[in-house]
Amino acid sequence: MLLEFTTHSQVLHKTSLKCCILFSSMLNYRFEMFNLFPVTLVTLLFGLFQGIGLFANDNPMRISQPAAYVSHISITQPQPNQAIQGIVIIFGSTNVRNFSNSTLEFSYHDNPTDTWFPISNSSQGVVNDQLAAWDTTIITDNNYTLRLTVSTQTGQTLTYLVDNIRVRNYSPIETLTPGPPSTQNALSNPVLPTMQKLTPMTATPFPTNPATIQTSDLTRTGLFGVLLVFGIFLAGISYVFIQKGSQ
Repeated sequence: MLLEFTTHSQVLHKTSLKCCILFSSMLNYRFEMFNLFPVTLVTLLFGLFQGIGLFANDNPMRISQPAAYVSHISITQPQPNQAIQGIVIIFGSTNVRNFSNSTLEFSYHDNPTDTWFPISNSSQGVVNDQLAAWDTTIITDNNYTLRLTVSTQTGQTLTYLVDNIRVRNYSPIETLTPGPPSTQNALSNPVLPTMQKLTPMTATPFPTNPATIQTSDLTRTGLFGVLLVFGIFLAGISYVFIQKGSQ
């Protein structure tokens, strides 16, 4: 489109110049008695047309490109669970359609009072560019959360959070261990417990007790006792009779 506009301007420039020369020739014929200088008249007319911009082509028409928009806001740097130190450049995107302004804040990771501290405010949307420079040396080492809030001209409020950012300026950076699998994956592939068949318990037989008393043993022992008592009784009676006989 730019080349087409420039070509049309050049054609118009040449056409107008020819008209000026023809007009000057006519004036030269009509006003020859007055000794006018047609060349000077042509120069004046051409300068007049040039002054009003008829032949101006130094600034051809340029087509402005539409601004880039994003479908959602985001913070791309730093990332969740990342350890940071010093002055941290925060990158992201805020330029959604009907963008009005953006606010970047931080809070402690444990934030029961919902208290946020401002980092920056902006009335200019960006796409994959710097949002702010965060000086972490003026805060204590701890775990923090970043919050990006964008307000639109239509009254919408968009929010993006980056959780558990570890500021470690004055303490060693610990090594993170892999966490458990996500709940979503665990629910999508549940592991069912394996049912095991229980074996019934059997009693172990004890060895035979050598001190077991049988019924026959009791009968024999009782009979022996009766005979022993009867024998002692007979011995006693015999002793009595022998003593009387001797008297």
